[in-house]
Amino acid sequence: MEDAMTDWSQSEIDDVREGTTESARELAALNRKADQALANDKALLEIFAKVSQQLGSLTDEIRELRNDLNPSLDKPRKLGKTL
Repeated sequence: MEDAMTDWSQSEIDDVREGTTESARELAALNRKADQALANDKALLEIFAKVSQQLGSLTDEIRELRNDLNPSLDKPRKLGKTL
């Protein structure tokens, strides 16, 4: 009777060990995926920052070109003093 209990217990222990090993493998795979996702996010943020800078530069350049092509329509006001 004691021998059957030992076999059953060893079987349970082996199942737990196999499960623990498999869990460790899955956790390592998830960690690799998370690290890759973070690296991808960082790369995207860097790209968006560069695009944002370029858009800012382009906007400034367009604004300067428009100012060069279109003279100011605003004329200084010459109002007399009304006091």
